[in-house]
Parts: sequence; C-alpha cells; structure tokens
Amino acid sequence: MNLLFTKENIIIAFWEIYREKSINKITIKELMDKAGYHRSVFYTYFKDIYDLLEQEQEDFFVQIDKFLPYILNCFFLNQEDKHTLKYI
Repeated sequence: MNLLFTKENIIIAFWEIYREKSINKITIKELMDKAGYHRSVFYTYFKDIYDLLEQEQEDFFVQIDKFLPYILNCFFLNQEDKHTLKYI
C-alpha cells in the first residue's frame, strides 16, 4: 500500500464530504467508506477529523509561504523598485 497515495485519497474524500457537511457531522466511517479504506487506516495518519483539518490548514500555509515570493514577484513590473507594487 502506497502510504502517501492512501493519505491523499483520504484527504480528497474529506474535502468532497466537507463541501456538503459541517465538520462536526462528518464521521470517520463515512469518510473512510468514501475513500475506500478500512476505518482503522484513518488513525495511521490522523488522531481525529479535527486533526485532519488542522494538518490541511498547516499544509495550506506552508504552501502559501513557499509560493508567496513568486506570486508577489508576478505583481512587480519594475524589478528595480520592489517597494512599488503595480497590480496587473
């Protein structure tokens, strides 16, 4: 079993359900049925459903930090003057 692929599948299933239901209404059983894994596999990666969401939030901010310099650079038309933002 590819562990990274498994975790990604669980996360994808989570977001599909989360679009329809609030987090306090999502059960581990429901999530794992959608992801196609036994319920116990969930606990390999997460403590509970809130831990999953927290890990996703942390990953989101890591990705923002990683790409923010590039994104901001796209808004700079004059690379000499980095204090003046010119929006496209």
